[in-house]
Amino acid sequence: MEASKTFTANDSISGVVLDSGAGSYHASWTDLKACNKRSRYALLVEGERYGRRWMLKTLKPALRDDVAYRLMLRKEYETMAALTHPNIVTTTGWEQVEGLGPCIVMEWIDGVPLDEWLESRPRRSQRLRVASQLIDALAYIHSKQMVHRDLKPQNVMITRNGCNVKLIDFGLADLDSSVVMKGPAGTRGYCDPEQGRQTNVLNDIYSLGRLLRQLHLGLAYRGICRKCCCPQRRRYPNMDAVRQAMHRAALLPKVAVLVLAVEAVVAALLAVLVIY
Repeated sequence: MEASKTFTANDSISGVVLDSGAGSYHASWTDLKACNKRSRYALLVEGERYGRRWMLKTLKPALRDDVAYRLMLRKEYETMAALTHPNIVTTTGWEQVEGLGPCIVMEWIDGVPLDEWLESRPRRSQRLRVASQLIDALAYIHSKQMVHRDLKPQNVMITRNGCNVKLIDFGLADLDSSVVMKGPAGTRGYCDPEQGRQTNVLNDIYSLGRLLRQLHLGLAYRGICRKCCCPQRRRYPNMDAVRQAMHRAALLPKVAVLVLAVEAVVAALLAVLVIY
């Protein structure tokens, strides 16, 4: 059976199985297929139930009896179940599935990871939209006293329909109230160098800066990327500050055009005065 390539999150619309027929409307899980996303401990499985596709996240067979990893998976479920945001993958339940063991049940999305999406050379307006939605999702997560801690292109899915962000994989997320599996985490190249000493929202802001660089938003936004990746003492203190900086950067081209227009008018008036 061929492994699915891009099924790592989902969208409530794209999960409907349109051509399956009435006979496929089962209460039990059918057509289970393992996905090929690499993970140290988790296994992602695409399946169908009630005429829709879903995504199941469980432990690899060798780890299903390991108490620590079972607690880690349960922590991830409890983290995701507390989140309701259009740009974060929706978690619908925690179930024991035959042959898989305990599973997180998530919606399925027809989409691709951010790095693959960028290979299609999306328009600048689309890249700005993705940046804005990613910032909104992080601001919401931080408002829940939570830090994602593993922001990278593979964990930012972009839907095929509408090019909307779906943030996934909260396996390394940390909450103020959690005492399970705390410690250094993240992916090299996107992980805050200071994350090993302290977990806070600044960790995600650093990773966001790395992602914004890959979006190539333009000259006006380069300073934002640099400040996101500064040492923590000089970094933006929160997502509201990042959002305000993005808003100012968006206004810069309009201000530049206005300045040029004013200069042109002044030059024309001076020319008229010289003539007379």
